[in-house]
Formats: sequence, C-alpha cells, structure tokens
Amino acid sequence: MPWLIPSVIATAAGTAILAACYTYVYLLDRQKYLKIWAISWGIYLFRYAFMLMMLVRQKNAFLLMGNQTASLLSGVLLLYGSYLFIGRPFPRSFVYLSVAGILWILISILGGFSFLLMSLPTFSFLAYVYIWTGIVFLKASSSEKKEAAVVGIGFILWGIHKANYPFLQPVAWFAPWGYLFAAILEFTVALGLLLVYFRKIRNELEAGEAKQFEANQILNGILSHTHMQTVFLDLKFNFIWVNQAYADSCGHAPSFFPGKNHFDLYPSEENQRIFQQVADTGEPFFVFAKPFEFPDHPERGITYWDWSLAPVKNEGGEVTRLVLTLDDVTERVQAERALRESEEIFRSAFITSPDSINLNRLEDGVYLEINEGFTKIMGYSREDVIGKSSLELNIWNDERDRDRLVSGLEKSGVVENLEAEFKSKDGRVRTGLMSARILKVNNEAVILSITRDITDRRRMEEDRERLLTAIEQAAEGIVITDVTGTIEYANPSFEKISGYSAQELMGKNPRILKSGYQEDSFYAGMWETITSGITWNGRITNKKKDGSFYTEDTTISPVFDPAGNIINFVAVKRDITHEVRMEEKLMQSQKMEAIGTLAGGIAHDFNNILFPIVGHTEMLMEDFPEDGPVRSSLTEIYTGALRARDLVRQILAFARQEKNEIKLMKMQPIVKEVLKLIRSTIPATISIRQDLAADCGAVTADPTQIHQLLMNLTTNAFHAMEESGGTLFVRLKEIELGEEDRINPDMAPGAYACLTVADTGMGMNEAVMNKMFDPFFTTKENGKGTGLGLSVVHGIVTGMKGAVQVYSEPGRGTEFHVYLPVIKKMPEERYSAAPDPIAGGCERILLVDDERAIITMEQQMLERLGYRVTARTGSIDALEAFRAGPDRFDLVLTDMAMPNLSGDKLAVELIRIRPDIPILLCTGFSETMTEEKIQSLGIRGLVLKPIIVKDLAKKIREILDGVR
Repeated sequence: MPWLIPSVIATAAGTAILAACYTYVYLLDRQKYLKIWAISWGIYLFRYAFMLMMLVRQKNAFLLMGNQTASLLSGVLLLYGSYLFIGRPFPRSFVYLSVAGILWILISILGGFSFLLMSLPTFSFLAYVYIWTGIVFLKASSSEKKEAAVVGIGFILWGIHKANYPFLQPVAWFAPWGYLFAAILEFTVALGLLLVYFRKIRNELEAGEAKQFEANQILNGILSHTHMQTVFLDLKFNFIWVNQAYADSCGHAPSFFPGKNHFDLYPSEENQRIFQQVADTGEPFFVFAKPFEFPDHPERGITYWDWSLAPVKNEGGEVTRLVLTLDDVTERVQAERALRESEEIFRSAFITSPDSINLNRLEDGVYLEINEGFTKIMGYSREDVIGKSSLELNIWNDERDRDRLVSGLEKSGVVENLEAEFKSKDGRVRTGLMSARILKVNNEAVILSITRDITDRRRMEEDRERLLTAIEQAAEGIVITDVTGTIEYANPSFEKISGYSAQELMGKNPRILKSGYQEDSFYAGMWETITSGITWNGRITNKKKDGSFYTEDTTISPVFDPAGNIINFVAVKRDITHEVRMEEKLMQSQKMEAIGTLAGGIAHDFNNILFPIVGHTEMLMEDFPEDGPVRSSLTEIYTGALRARDLVRQILAFARQEKNEIKLMKMQPIVKEVLKLIRSTIPATISIRQDLAADCGAVTADPTQIHQLLMNLTTNAFHAMEESGGTLFVRLKEIELGEEDRINPDMAPGAYACLTVADTGMGMNEAVMNKMFDPFFTTKENGKGTGLGLSVVHGIVTGMKGAVQVYSEPGRGTEFHVYLPVIKKMPEERYSAAPDPIAGGCERILLVDDERAIITMEQQMLERLGYRVTARTGSIDALEAFRAGPDRFDLVLTDMAMPNLSGDKLAVELIRIRPDIPILLCTGFSETMTEEKIQSLGIRGLVLKPIIVKDLAKKIREILDGVR
C-alpha cells in the first residue's frame, strides 16, 4: 500500500483546512452550530493522526481505540451541529448509540476482538445516522434547496461508504482509494454545509434588508406624522433630517434645516456641552420638563420640553449619528403645576387658614375635624371639641342661628354668608360670617363650614379705610405698581403732579412720564436696586401730560408678602421743582457773591495804584499853564485815570462795596431820561417802544445806579440788534410776588417794580446765559465792551434786595426782567442848598498809609493846601508819634488796610489816648466798614480811593469845621 500514507496525509490536510475554515467562520458569526462543526472537524483530524501513527509505527490497541473513538465523536458532533443548523432537535437515541459505541470500542480493545468485530457497530451507527441525516436534508423545506440537496446526497453517500469500511480492511489495494473517496465525501459534506450556511446568511440578509426597508418605511411614516419631534444630527450637530412636527414647532419647512447647525439656530452653551458629551461617551442623555424660550419667537414665552439625545452606533460601536427627540410638555407641566398648586391650596386652606373650618355631623352637630383657625378664634383645642356637639360646648350665642344654618342646608344643601354670633372658650362673643355646605363622607352627611371672624375684619377695614384716606389726602404723590412696573394705583396728589388722571394711569408703565433727562442706565440701575429688595431714593426729572418738565424727589420701596417675595412696588413722590429752582438760584447768588468778593479785592489794589496817578496828575496840572504843551498830555493822563476810577467804581458796585446816595425814588423819570439819551445814539433801524405804568410804586435806590443799570441793559439790547435792526421794548409795572414766585432765596414776598428791557435781536444760547453775569465775560468785539455791564447790573439789583430774570433763545431775542422792592409810601422830599466850596487850611495833620507812593503824593497834596503834615508809613510808628504828642495834631488821615494794626484799630487806640481827635478813614475797598460802624468807633468820616484833591479838601474841611 504505497499510496496509503500519502492519501491519509492528504485527507488529514483537507480536514485541517476544514477545521480552520469553520473556526474562522465561527469567529465571524459566533453561531453555536459553527462552533460544533469546527470542533467536529478538529476531532476528525485526530482520527487521521492516530491512523498515521499506526501506519508509521507498529499498530497497537490504544491507537486503534483513539482512531475509532475520534471517528465516532466527530461524526456525532457533525450531526449535532447540522441538526442545530436546520433547527431540528437532535435525536436522543443518537446520543445513546454513540455512548454505546464508545463503550463497545473500549470492550473490543480490551477483549482483543478483531477489527471487523470492533468497528462494525461504530461504522454501522455512523452509516445509519449519516444516511438518516442526508434524508433529513433532502426533505428540508427551505430557500437553500440546491445546497441542502448536495449536503443530503453527500451524507447518504458518506453513510453508504461508512457501511463498507469494516469490509475494506482485507482489500489492501482499495485502502488508499477508500481514504481518498472518504476525503472527497468529507469535503463535499463540509463545503455543502458552508454553502447552505452562506446561502442562509444571504437569504437572511436579503430578508433583513426587506424587513429593514419595510421597517424604515413604517418608522419614517411614524416619525413623520407623530407629535413627537425627531431630529437626526451628525457629530458636528448639523441637521440631517427633521420630521414635520419639529419643523412646525420651529415655524419652518422641513427642507429648511438640513445642512444648518443646531447651535447656530438655537445657541446654548449648556446644551452644546450635553451634545458633545453624548457624542464623546456614547451614553444617551434624558431630561424632563426643561424650560426653553424660542429666541426668534419671544411671544411664545417659556415652554417646557421632555427631550432625549441618543447616539447611533455602527457595528464597531462607534457613534456616527445623534437622534434628538423632543416633546412639548408645557401644557402637562402647567397642568401638573396647577394641580399641585390646587392640592396645596386646598390642603393648606384647611390646615392653616386663619378662618375657622370644621366638619360636623348633620344629624347631631358633633365635631369630626377642626383646623388651626378654629382653635385660634374660639380658644378650644382639638381635644376639647372632637366628639362633642356645638350645643354641648355652648358655642352658639343664639341657638336660632344654628337652626337657620341647619334649615338652609336641608333646603338647598348650601348656606352662604350667614352672620352669627359665637361664644369662645373664654366667654367672649365674636361675630362670624359663615358659609357651609353638605358633603357625603363615607356615606354619612356632614357639614363643611367656614367661618370668618369679621370682628377683626371690620376693625381692619376701618384701619384700612383710614390708611386709604391718608394716602388719598397725602400731599406727596403715591404710586403702587405690580412686580413688572405696571401702575395699579395713583393717589390724587400724583394726578395733580403728573397731570394724568387715575384712569389714564391704570395699567400703564411709569415710563409714560419719561423726560429723556436720565439715560437708560439710570433706570436700569434703579430697577436692579428695587428688584433686589432694596429701597431706592433719588431725584428724577419727569414730563407731565402737558409736556412740561418737573423734578421729583422719589423713594421706591419693594413690598413683600409673608414668604419674602416681592409683590408690589410703592413710590412716594414729592414735586421739588420749586426747591430745585431755588437751589439753582442760591448757587448762582453764592457764585456771584464769591466773584464780587474777588472783584472787591482787585478794586482795592487797583485804587492804591490809581490814587497816586490821580493825585500827582492834579498837582502837575496846577503847575503847568493850560496852553502849555505838557498840559494836554497831563489832561489825557488825568482823563484816563478818571475813566479807570469809574471802571473801578463799577467793579465796586458789582461787589456791593461802593457807597451810593440811596433814597426813595420813582423810576419813571429816569427811564424816560435814559430812553431819550439812547434814542439819540442808536440808528433809526431800531425802534423804541415803552410802557411805563404811572402807578408803579417807589423804590429805595441810588438814581445814578438806576441810570447806570438802564444804560447797560439798553446798550446790550442795541448791540444785539445793531446789524439787523429791530425793536427795543421797555416796560415798567408793579407786580405782586408770592412765596413760590421768588427768583432767589434772598427775596421776600411782596410788591416789586418789574422793569423789562427786551430786544428782538440774535438772542443767547444756554452756555452764554450761564456766564453772562460773570465779570469781564463778553461776546462783543474788542473795544465794544468791558464785560462788566451785566455784572454791574447784577451787583446793583442784588444790593437792593432784588433779582434779575432772563429769557432768551437764539434767533428769538432776549428779555431782562429786573425786580426791585416797592415802598408803598413816599416820604416828603426835603431840599437843602448845596454847600460852598471848601478851601485849604493851616491845621496839623497826621497822615498814615503803608503805601509810600500814596503817602508821598498825599503829603504833597495836603501841603499845597496849606496843611502841616506829619507822614508815617506804619501804623505802629504813627501811634508812637501820636502818643508822644497828642495835642500836636488837629486831624488824623489814615488808610484802612495796613499790616500790624489796621486803620479802624489804630483809630480806637488814638481815641483812647485823645477822645476828641478827629479821624478821617481812607480805603480803596472795605466790605465791613459802614457809616454806622465808623460812627460807633468815633471816626468822623470815610473816603474811598482814589479821591481827587477837591473832594479830599472838602471832606477835611467838613470834619475840621464841624469840630469847631
């Protein structure tokens, strides 16, 4: 048998390939029958291994037993896998026969039986089961008919071949061919089974695809028409597909979404993190009743959604898609919330209601249950009343009230607003308002009654009525809004302040009063404050119904319910428009006063400069002839110095430090005089109109200042109309000003002369009006104004306890209104003859001034007048000189502002040494030196620098002659 070993090896190699093939297929599909087949072919491979060892080595019983056992086991396992494959139960008799066959092989080997005797049962059993299995495959009704027929025929042929195995042993020449034929049958069966398997798999795939297509059609129909909103997204969260429900909810067609990014349409950092987490982890996400607000449909408000995000994975477990499902549960959430609220309301209504709520049996009135309100109102504990009737407890103050209750319930089952009196445990009688109805509880008629203690309610109503009356009659405006700022109440004072009626304000937002003075950030800060539970107060400029503006001092307070939630806002408003105006006027007055003080200080120094110039110029003019060449230059210097002096006096008038001739006078003659003068100086293109009331009362003023005031105002009006022409209008009338009409805080209520100077010129803007009274501020060209005109006007008027009011708009002219206090009664005028000019003298004068230039000039001036002068540049030196010889001097002329010892204090010391010494005080500026004060100090007179020679000589003679 030379071909036996190669044929066995070839057959073993084929069997190994089959075992490997089935093992590989099993690893792909993991079906049990594939596993059994792979094991079967692996065991069959051992049969050939035992056969080769018997051929190569000496044949022994153990190798023969292994060969036969492997053949038997592999055959049984092959059949077991086939029955699993075709879905039929493996015949239990096959198991019994295979066990019997293995035992027979063992017995044959141990008993030394012949090969034929040993193998005949085994191969007969295998032949039987192979042929039987082949017939089963041929009869199998499946879509794999052809492949199953090949397997069936293969099994039958293999079974026939197994039947002749024991008989082939004597025929040595047939053994190699027998093994080759067996190998062919093995491969035929094995490959046939693979073909049947793959055909089955293909058919299952086709059937699965058909079912999948059908399922997809069904699923698409369900998803397209279900109310559940469904979305397919890629891993970048771009839309792949949406159903009609989702498209309808978002207000777009389904074709709108594919290709667009979910978070471009609906931005949400929180949701984007959730989506990314599902994509990264593959774990689905669920959320229930999540609130959502459509960014492009704010009118829909807050909605609630159940939604889930599930990953779609491929065969490798990788996430490839995301499925988003959403269900609008807003109605359910609202219903659940309403149900919970309702249940909570009813539960708490019984337990915690301040009203008395109780259940009683209808037939005898026995208490079954009471609430806390019952115990608080009636004073009884639960143990006191349960199981007892109202009659036993003597609760009814009048039992007829109970009879009326029972009668009403028996008649209609309901009693409403029955007023009755009850006696509490401590014996006090309280009045209650009772409502009751009959209920069935466990088939028993019971009375559910709710009784409100209206004794306290009436007291509260009275208190509330008083409070409402106080609010209604309060001087401050009171407004109550809800938490959104909608007005719910406004008292009459606020109606008066705003100009709106209560009906017009109800349901409106306070922004209808918005004036535009405050920025949006102001209101945002206010709203943030009050919504955080903090009271806000401040000042707001609002607009009335008629369009006018007013300023209010406002306090807005949140109102809390017992749970600490804000339920309302209360605003208390006070119209402070008048106070604000008065504050502004006071600030302006203080500003002008400060500027006046500064101007006075400047005037003092300027007077000290001017005084020597005026004095020396006067003396030089006396020394040179009038027709000399130097005299004309001196005249120009003197004229310029006098102009400078007048300018300083205007500054002093503005600073209210200039001494003027104050008297009671009527303004009409001065107004007419000024208008005649101004008429001759202005062009004919400007017309003048006047309206001077003859009955306008007198004022206390300096005529020169009134003249100056009018000249400044009319000159300003002329300059405003110089190029375009126009009308100058002057009016004088008497008016009455009340407390609220005052222009500045210093004004007292009463009668005022109102002088109006108006023009139709270019007008002024707000910036110019804010600075028009500032000294040296001017809008005129160089040479046309000093900037002091209106400053002087302001100083004159303020010094007379009056006020100036200005109205002007660019292009619409300007009106100045000057208010001066009117004196009702005019005293009789007294006339005195003018005094004769006063010459010089020979008296001795002590001259004191810390300015060397001034004292040198004064000394020369006085000595020219014949006086004998002792000059001192220091007040201490002057005091020492006077103390050394008090009787040597007839007059002391001293400056006011000096170091170490001022002029007034020097005068006090001099008078202390010699009480009758005449003293003349000279100053360029003093806001504290008045006629009354210098008289109280014993000073005989006061002169203001710079003073001309004749005026100084006159004043000295008046004092010296007065002493005599």
